[in-house]
Amino acid sequence: MKALKKKNNLLSKQIGSHSLFYYLNVLLAVIGFFAFIMLIMMAGFDLSEQVVTILNYVINLQILLFAAQEILRALSKKKDSSGFFNNIRHYGELLLAAFLLAYLLFPNTIIGVFARVVPEFNKNDLKIMYLIVAQIPFLIVIVRKVLKYSQRFGRIQLHSGAIFMISFAILIFFGTFLFLLPKAIPSGEEHLSFIDALFTATSAVCVTGLSIIDPATQLSTHGQLFLISLVQIGALGVLTLTALFAMFANGGISFQIRVIMGDVLSDDNLSDVTSMIKRIILYTAVIEFSSAVIMYYALGGSFLSLDIPLFYASVFHSISAFCNAGFSNFEAGLMNPLLQNNYIFLSVIMVLITLGGIGFPVIQNILRLKIFKKGHKRIRYQLTITTKLVLITSAVLVFVPAVLIFIFEPMTFVLPEASNASKLFHSLFLSVTTRTAGFSIVPLELLHAPAVLIVIILMSIGASPGSTGGGMKNTTYVIAFMQFIRLLRGQERLILFNREIHRELVRKALLIMFTYAMLVFIGTFIIATIEPDFTIVDITFEVVSSLSTVGLSRNLTHLLSEPSKLVLIMCMFIGRIGVLTFFMAFHKPKLEPNIKLPKTNVMIG
Repeated sequence: MKALKKKNNLLSKQIGSHSLFYYLNVLLAVIGFFAFIMLIMMAGFDLSEQVVTILNYVINLQILLFAAQEILRALSKKKDSSGFFNNIRHYGELLLAAFLLAYLLFPNTIIGVFARVVPEFNKNDLKIMYLIVAQIPFLIVIVRKVLKYSQRFGRIQLHSGAIFMISFAILIFFGTFLFLLPKAIPSGEEHLSFIDALFTATSAVCVTGLSIIDPATQLSTHGQLFLISLVQIGALGVLTLTALFAMFANGGISFQIRVIMGDVLSDDNLSDVTSMIKRIILYTAVIEFSSAVIMYYALGGSFLSLDIPLFYASVFHSISAFCNAGFSNFEAGLMNPLLQNNYIFLSVIMVLITLGGIGFPVIQNILRLKIFKKGHKRIRYQLTITTKLVLITSAVLVFVPAVLIFIFEPMTFVLPEASNASKLFHSLFLSVTTRTAGFSIVPLELLHAPAVLIVIILMSIGASPGSTGGGMKNTTYVIAFMQFIRLLRGQERLILFNREIHRELVRKALLIMFTYAMLVFIGTFIIATIEPDFTIVDITFEVVSSLSTVGLSRNLTHLLSEPSKLVLIMCMFIGRIGVLTFFMAFHKPKLEPNIKLPKTNVMIG
């Protein structure tokens, strides 16, 4: 009888504990919802001092409720002696609650810190900045807990490409909403139309850089922050960040997410996906920050007296270049007289474009090389076939076109007073940025026909697989071209570096090239029908630039009508997802019946 009574008491305690956790999670969800709403209000709307004061009281109440529910959660939850990382996350949330309480107790001290960092801001702006920073921890914890308790994602029966496509579509529409907010544009300027906001958001998320507005003059500081944040998220991928949050929430990621991320990163080793995601975040942070420091010094900055606007511009360009986006927050972009001949700054841009364009798997393979240790294989045996193809083709596609542009493009109208060394440097920069980045230091509408043709070919080839760039990808082009040479010689098998390439990969490469060419034709045909006044060369240039997510333009984008802009939006979206992945996402593969039919011949050629 006593045992039964004890069991009933234990059961009632468990039910009460589950009920308590349920209500705490509901409370946390409500806090997170209001935190998101207030974050949008503070970041996107011009608020009076009275409204800011009211929001301050609401956020103080949020902090108290958050701290109270974390304390109740800590008192009600038993310690998990077997889960070290779970305990770390649990104590981390308590520390976060304590940190937010410090915000509540010492607001003037925190605002004083902001005032020292950005002395040009007034008191009301500093309060808004303080309130925005106070909301971010709420959202991080909410996302972490949602991922921890939600098991529905693993049940989604969709093609991995479809999930990838949907995630980008959601991010694009959210970015469109951000650009429609009042604070996204300078005060007194006309608001962006829906199509222009959608175009800008698509170009940012798809890391294209094709723009119908000037970010330096037609976007406020808030709008530029929205822009570069979308570029960073779009380059890393929504699923990469989701998987990262899932790792912090559960200590790992599900098999479903591993399969999807394996497809996205072109990595067949599913056990290595988790470590790959961590390294992607680490590589990105280190490369972008170190490059921003170099560019800051190249622009004349000094850390002895930190110039916030200059350092912000350096960080902006570092992210934009590594993500192969091509956006600039300087007036006239890199054609600004202060930058056009700043060879250190432009050289860093070229290095960032190259690093972002060769792809994370290649960077990882290079960093894992064991050069100086004895007893290891030679370097050429440590490099994967993909790495060898990427490095060789990237070098060829940078230097050979640079020489051709230098020979066939005298740049008489572009750089009339430049020396041959300067023209060669600008030819090299054009060769690098054309592959996928979209930065321009010369007016492309003034280039002669041979240079324009070279640029179109380079844009269509694009960057490397697993990178932040677009295009058909250089490995795809090499495999298709080498197979063409083999077939002319009467050889069916494709052998590279003493390895036979799978026939399935060869067929896939040929299919990508055919699909890409078909989309270029369709896009060019539609825009040429809508815009009969523009030349077919300029329209083709625009379509290839958008489909390859390059972002270069012959001064045509802002002159297009809304239907033509929608065509380019679709091209950018398909180009970022991948031309083959986009079409495969709409149907499930069907197995062919194993039936042999009579063979016949058809006249071709």
